[in-house]
Amino acid sequence: MRTTEVATLRRRVGHLEDEAEIARRLAAFSDQGPGGRQRIYRFIAAEQENFPIAALCRVCRVARSSFYAWVKK
Repeated sequence: MRTTEVATLRRRVGHLEDEAEIARRLAAFSDQGPGGRQRIYRFIAAEQENFPIAALCRVCRVARSSFYAWVKK
C-alpha cells in the first residue's frame, strides 16, 4: 500500500470513530427540553465545540441549513 493510501484510510477511520462517538453521545444525551428535532438541535449546539457541525448533522440526519435556521430563531 502506498503512503497516500494509508493516510487516506487513517483519515477515514478517524471520521468513522468520530461518527461512532457522536452516536454514543446522542444516545446518552438528556436534557429537560422537548424531544424530537428540538432535542437533536440542542444536542448539536452542545457538541459543536467537540465535532464539526457537518459531522453532527450527518450522524443526526438533519440538514445543516435546518440546524442553522433553528439557531437563528
